[in-house]
Amino acid sequence: MSFDGGSSVGKFRGFVGAFVFIVGLGLVGSIGSALAAEQDANLYQQACDKGVASDCNKLGIMYDEGLFVELNAEKAVSLYKLACDGGNFEGCSNLGWSYIYGSGVNPAAYKAVALFEKGCEAKDLMSCTNLGWVYERGTGVAQDLVKAGDLYKLSCDGGWAEGCYELGVYYFNAKKGPFGNLDPSGLFTGEGTVSKANLRKAAELYQKACDMGLTLACVNSGVFHLRQGFSEDQAAIDSSHFKKAIRLFSKACTGEDVQGCLKLGNMYLMGWGVVLNPSAASTYFEQSCEAGLAEGCTKIGSLYYAGRGVERNVLKAFELFTLACDGGDGNGCVRQSKMYESGIGVDKDPVEAKKHLNKACENKLNLECIQRKP
Repeated sequence: MSFDGGSSVGKFRGFVGAFVFIVGLGLVGSIGSALAAEQDANLYQQACDKGVASDCNKLGIMYDEGLFVELNAEKAVSLYKLACDGGNFEGCSNLGWSYIYGSGVNPAAYKAVALFEKGCEAKDLMSCTNLGWVYERGTGVAQDLVKAGDLYKLSCDGGWAEGCYELGVYYFNAKKGPFGNLDPSGLFTGEGTVSKANLRKAAELYQKACDMGLTLACVNSGVFHLRQGFSEDQAAIDSSHFKKAIRLFSKACTGEDVQGCLKLGNMYLMGWGVVLNPSAASTYFEQSCEAGLAEGCTKIGSLYYAGRGVERNVLKAFELFTLACDGGDGNGCVRQSKMYESGIGVDKDPVEAKKHLNKACENKLNLECIQRKP
């Protein structure tokens, strides 16, 4: 069982998601309806025209994410510039990520670094975390792992949840490239391994970020406790850790983190820390699938195929596996392949069976495909 130490990068639209998307969620929550959103957009525009920098940033987010307005990255950039020039550091951060990813503007990572430095020097913790991210990866600046860690710690100590989360990822990534022996401070153990002390530190930081309200961190903290509930030979040995994992996954799922819902479904399906309940598992898997998580579609599809927790429906199972495969989950592709191979729920078709198996293999999405590939 692996401990997911993944960065918030890639969970949304690059690292911009850790900030823009979170702010955007708050925006959506305050809007409530498309009509109200249109009214808010007009109000933000009026306020921005009067020099209210924070509203320029909010309107930029709406255009950047296509939230109830037509997606327009170029307009978002112009609004972020207005916000940043007006002293709004969220606007500066969002502008920086636009430069890094070339969204609405020509890529220029060095400009992002300058914007993050400006904010961090003004003690804006979001900017300091962003600056740590670019130093950690050498994006627009020479890679400096020690400085990255210092910046994450500065943000975390100041109460910025994403800073704590990224510092946790930083400790966990001691076992992954490009780290290894690169850090002379002794944090990293070398040879691609992570010490138990660093693993515990990562878990503490995930929990701290979770307590601050960052649901993504709750998921990682839950995975840590799930991992602690097993022995090295994968035997379940400590239900107290499972119960902690359940609470953390529940908190994440309630906070609309689809990974939390998926992992909560797994707990009910396996009976870890809770009475085994495939029906409850199906609810959480369906929730994650409807939210766009391909793995969740595979999971709920498997339950429909087997008739576990739901009435058996192989046609629906095939539809769900199709959604999962199209969404990038290799297990969904493999399950499709098996259905074409057996002729259950769909006309038997060896050509389609091989096609879907190859789709999983070519994208390195599933290990089973390597064993089964003709």
